[in-house]
Amino acid sequence: MDRRQFLMGATSTIAGAALPMRSTARAASASVLKYIPSSNLTILDPIANTHAATRLHGFMVFDMLYGLDANFQPQPQMAKGHEVSADNLNWKITLRENQRFHDGEPVLARDVVASIKRWGQRDAYGQLLLNATNELNAVGDDVVEFRLKTAFPLLPAALGKVGSFIPAIMPERIALTDATQPATEIVGSGPFEFLADEFSPGAFAAYRKFADYVPGSGEAGLSSGAKVVNFDRIEWHTIPDQSTALAAMQTGEMDWWEAPLPDFLPLLEASGNVTLVPSSNQVFFLRLNHLHPPFDNPQIRRLVLHSIDRTSVMQAAGGAGTWHTDVGIYTGSMATDAGIAEAFQTRTDFDAVKSELAAAGYNGEPVVMIVQGDIPMISAAAQVVRDTLTKCGFNVDYQSLESGTVSQRRTSMEPTDAGGWSGFITFADSEYFLDQATNFIVRANGKKSWFGWPDSPRIEELNQQWFAATDLDAQREIARQIQLQAWQDVPYIPLGELQQRAVASASLSGFAPGFTKFWNVRRS
Repeated sequence: MDRRQFLMGATSTIAGAALPMRSTARAASASVLKYIPSSNLTILDPIANTHAATRLHGFMVFDMLYGLDANFQPQPQMAKGHEVSADNLNWKITLRENQRFHDGEPVLARDVVASIKRWGQRDAYGQLLLNATNELNAVGDDVVEFRLKTAFPLLPAALGKVGSFIPAIMPERIALTDATQPATEIVGSGPFEFLADEFSPGAFAAYRKFADYVPGSGEAGLSSGAKVVNFDRIEWHTIPDQSTALAAMQTGEMDWWEAPLPDFLPLLEASGNVTLVPSSNQVFFLRLNHLHPPFDNPQIRRLVLHSIDRTSVMQAAGGAGTWHTDVGIYTGSMATDAGIAEAFQTRTDFDAVKSELAAAGYNGEPVVMIVQGDIPMISAAAQVVRDTLTKCGFNVDYQSLESGTVSQRRTSMEPTDAGGWSGFITFADSEYFLDQATNFIVRANGKKSWFGWPDSPRIEELNQQWFAATDLDAQREIARQIQLQAWQDVPYIPLGELQQRAVASASLSGFAPGFTKFWNVRRS
C-alpha cells in the first residue's frame, strides 16, 4: 500500500464521509464563507489552551493592543499609541476611541489590565513582562500604565505576540476567571462575534460580522493593520475524512481548506476551481514528558534524540510536499546549525541502544504516545516515531485519539497509569520559532513550562540573558548556546519543517501570508 492510500484509509476510519447537514442551507449565499479547519475546535478560551484551532478562533473573536506587521514588528492595533519615559520604566498606552465588545459595552482600560494579568499567568512571554513590572494600572478609561522594575523594550512585541496564549483583550468580568480554567463566556472586541448557540464542539462553529467593529489603520501584516470584514458569516465545518474534504472543495460545497494533504494539491489544482493560498510553514516536533519515567531522565531523552530519523518522519508527514529536516530550535533570525549534526545521529545500532537504555535505568515502563489520529500528517509521523521507539527497546502504548481529546489530555501532569502521557507529536506555525521571544516551547522552567514541563536552569539562565542583550549579534550568540544546551536537556525534538499550502475557491481573493485570517478576504 502506498503512502496516499494509507493516509486516505486512515482518515476514513475516523469519520464518516457525510458532510455536515447544516452546510447545505447556506451553500448558495455569497455572504457566507465555509471553512475546513485542520483540527477540531473544542476549547474556546485562547488563554486556557494552546491548541492551534483555539488560537485561530481567538484571532477572530478577540483583538489585541498590538499586531505584528509583515516584518514581525509590533504596530498599534487596539492601542492608539504609547509614550515611554526617559528611563524606559514607565509606559502609557492609550486606547483607540469607539471600541466596543460584542455585548455592546465599551472597551475600557480596566478590561485591558485584567486581560493582560490573566494572560501573564499562562504565557511565558507574559510571565517575563509581569515579572519586570511593579504596577499595571488603568489610568482613567483609556490609558493603561506599566510601571516597570527593569526596562522591557520588547513590551509592544509581547502584547502583540501571534503564537499560542495570545494576549486577547476581553471584558474585565471574564478576564477575572481563573487563568487555569477556560472562560465559559466568549466575548471579545474583534471583527467577528462567536455564535455560541450554534457551536457543536469538534464539528461546527459559526461567527457573524461584528457590526460595531472599527478597523485599525495601516497595511495588513501578519496580524496588524486594518481588518475589513467582507462576509456576514463564517462557518467552520470539521471534516476529518480527507477524501470527503477533497470532494467538497472540488464541487464548491466548501470555500477554504486550511491543511489539505500535500499529495492532494495536484488533484485540486487540476480541477481549476481552486487557488493555492499562502500559509504559515509548519514545524513538526516531538514533545516528551519530563515529569515521569522514562523521560524524566535526560540520558534517555538524548537516546531518543540520537535515534530519530527525521527524513523518514517528514517523508511520512509531508510526502510529495516541500519539506526539509535541517531545522533547529529557531526558524528566523536566530536560526543556527549549532550541534544539529551531532544531535541527530540517526542511530540504527538498536541492540546497542537497548543496552544503553537499560544502563540508563529504563525498566520497561509503558511509553504512552497520545496521537491526533484525525490529523493524517501527525498520525503518519507518529507511526514512524512509534516504530523507532519500539526498535530502541521502549514498551510503546500507542493511543490514536481525536484532536480535542489529545488537546485536553496533554494538560495532565499525572503519571501514565493515572491518565497521563509520555509523548506526543504536533506541529506549529514557523512564526512560533522565530527567536527566544516567540519560542515558548524551548522554555524550561518546570511546571510553568508548556506541556511536558522541562526543567533546565541553564536554558532559563540563557533565556534571561537573551532578553537582556542589547544587540542582534549578542542575541544570536546566546541563541546558539540555547540550542546547544537544548541538545543536552532535550526540551523537545524538532523533526522538520513543511511548506504548508491551503486551498480556496478561485472566486476568493485578498489572502494574507501566515496563519488563516478571515478579514480582508472577499468574493469576486
